[in-house]
Amino acid sequence: MKVLLLKDAKEDDCGQDPYIRELGLYGLEATLIPVLSFEFLSLSSFCEK
Repeated sequence: MKVLLLKDAKEDDCGQDPYIRELGLYGLEATLIPVLSFEFLSLSSFCEK
């Protein structure tokens, strides 16, 4: 079964994304799709609330 992960790849000590490795142990084929970048607007006013 194929799985889409909407996240950036993060390599661990083994040089592989831990989500891909863990899903692979259960016979799943994971593909990573990086999410769009964003930035917080009005973050200071959000913290005040």
